[in-house]
Amino acid sequence: MDQYRKIMIVVDPSMKRTTAFDRGVKLAKKTGATLQLLLTDYNPALFRARFLDRELLTKAVRGFLSVRRRWLNDEVKKLREEGISAGALAAWHKPAHEEITRQALEQGPDIVIKDVEKTGRLSRAVFTPADWNLMRLCPAPLMLVNSHSSSYPQRILAAVDPFDTHDKPSDLNEIVLKAALDMAYQCDAPVHVVHAYQYLPTAAPMGAETAFADAKLFEQVREDHRNEFLAFGKSHGIPEDRMHLVEGEPAAVISDLAEDINADLVVLGTVQRRGLKRVLMGSTAEDILGTINNDVLVLKPDDFRDALREELAELSRDSRFPEPWQDFRRFSL
Repeated sequence: MDQYRKIMIVVDPSMKRTTAFDRGVKLAKKTGATLQLLLTDYNPALFRARFLDRELLTKAVRGFLSVRRRWLNDEVKKLREEGISAGALAAWHKPAHEEITRQALEQGPDIVIKDVEKTGRLSRAVFTPADWNLMRLCPAPLMLVNSHSSSYPQRILAAVDPFDTHDKPSDLNEIVLKAALDMAYQCDAPVHVVHAYQYLPTAAPMGAETAFADAKLFEQVREDHRNEFLAFGKSHGIPEDRMHLVEGEPAAVISDLAEDINADLVVLGTVQRRGLKRVLMGSTAEDILGTINNDVLVLKPDDFRDALREELAELSRDSRFPEPWQDFRRFSL
């Protein structure tokens, strides 16, 4: 198993230690990884103050970021006193997910850790638009952490699909399981693996003979999935009692299983569908992520990073910053 060497923590703009911050620190202590703190923020009032000349604007942005820089420097000092190698970056940028994506691409962390906060009166955490965009765009493994989560994952569930070689790169299952096993190694947690499939019987009215044939077909489909799934688990040393083959709508049955086995981290892969600016995740992955109430670790195929590099310039050109703000989109300290 591989230990983490570099961990990036997306710091809350409110400048406070959060669950994601604490998890990153504990993982760094456990693995000896370097920590990179990234705080991306902007001031809406300054965003609207277009009457400011460039000199005043520069001073205002510097003043805004200097407060965040001082806080980050204090945190870095504390981390270094604890024996952790750490650095920090404060960036003026909107939307935040673009700068996070850029930094993940440039710095190449083994994992990016970010908080997911509860929204409104809901008792469960809800992904923000920034979270969804990061799940689509972040080239590094992305862990989204609920505020009620424990220090370390206690039980990990990896979602794979050995049969889906048409829509997913064949190595994505390997990437997902390896990431789950690597996390388990850092946290001393057991790994469970799930494969969900959905059998759709014939929609035509069935007589006894047709119903019998359909039942036989269902059994054959289930047996094929079972054999392929168990062979995949066996090849990676996963005990059979931790291999879960479930039939039904994937988002629903995977969410139910995660709750049944008390998994607090779900690991899954996402694939590029129609270009980086549009939908990057398959509908199944989006459905699962929209249903579960667990921490998630989202992975990309190996070739995603290269595709992102090619299209990142286009994302920058489409930023919502009007002139004269373009020069300050990556103004960092």
